[in-house]
Amino acid sequence: MKKVILVLALSLCLVNPLSSQTVNGEILYDTCNMTVIRLWGTSYERGFAYGYLVGDRIIELLEGFTIPYLSGYWSEVKSIIAQGNAFHIDSVYWDEAQALMDGITAAGYNSGGYTSLDVIAGNCVYDFASWPFLKKGMGPHCSTFFNWNDATSGTDLEGKSVIARHGDGNPDSLLTANFAIVIHIPGEENLQPWLHMGYVGEMASTANLNSIGHFISANGMDSGNWSPDTVAGYEPIIYTMRKAMETFDYNQDGINNLIDIKDIISSNQNGYSDGSIISIMGPSTAVHDSMIAIVAEVAPEAPFLTFRSNSYEDSIPGDNLYAANSQIARNNSMTFCWRYENMIDHIGSGSNIGSQ
Repeated sequence: MKKVILVLALSLCLVNPLSSQTVNGEILYDTCNMTVIRLWGTSYERGFAYGYLVGDRIIELLEGFTIPYLSGYWSEVKSIIAQGNAFHIDSVYWDEAQALMDGITAAGYNSGGYTSLDVIAGNCVYDFASWPFLKKGMGPHCSTFFNWNDATSGTDLEGKSVIARHGDGNPDSLLTANFAIVIHIPGEENLQPWLHMGYVGEMASTANLNSIGHFISANGMDSGNWSPDTVAGYEPIIYTMRKAMETFDYNQDGINNLIDIKDIISSNQNGYSDGSIISIMGPSTAVHDSMIAIVAEVAPEAPFLTFRSNSYEDSIPGDNLYAANSQIARNNSMTFCWRYENMIDHIGSGSNIGSQ
């Protein structure tokens, strides 16, 4: 009898008492300013669980940071997204945004009457950084250092790939209090497990990792000087990075590798609505350096997409790459910012890179 009661109790814990929707998620860790959340099932099930588990904090961040960040242009941003000319967002993400809001509502946190459009807009906030009504130059915004094979051999990393990301985004206290790692275990056959590291409420982040060992992140690039096209149908960069992480063998060549991620980025032939530097890294077991580490420099102006690998003459020695905030391969600019120069000065030959 005790076993039956225990099973019944566990079953009840996984059912949302306010609806028939099962909550396919759990909070694994929640202390100080870091929350780790695990979600599983279909896109809708994961979205619902996400909103149900941390809906109060998602609304708090939306009202306390995201909407104020747009300086009174929240309605205009939502209108632009809803029209569907400037931005294209796959229907599966709209469905998940609705699920997330359904979860928030079921948990009793949607007193403001927010909709899926608010969720989508909140995930596109940085895509508007260069729009005329906002023009929020981000300044230096994150940097990423790649190392693999010879660079890490002879250390505790034993030649494996390692990527270190310096995140120096907005220090707003609401953001820093709501860091989250969200683990997705999709139920769909064509998708693979992945996670994103960012803030509660994000459907993907500027730093993401999948179960195969592929990593993708984004840095700002030469902020505030771009002129995005209002009818280009840009894919918001968050959703590109998510697609790169969760899609298994995007190009259907029978191999799941960095070329799939490069192809996903390249499918956005109009570039992106703001200049960004995308860092892509995979396991060191790949045969060629170009299959281990790639930097993409993307923009809303031609050339829209520029890629560089370790073969590009970028002044970083050895099996290393570095991505900061200036254009290097794009237009063959070879612009090395102060961060770049400091990195070159401090890594010497680019070898003996260990975890410390």
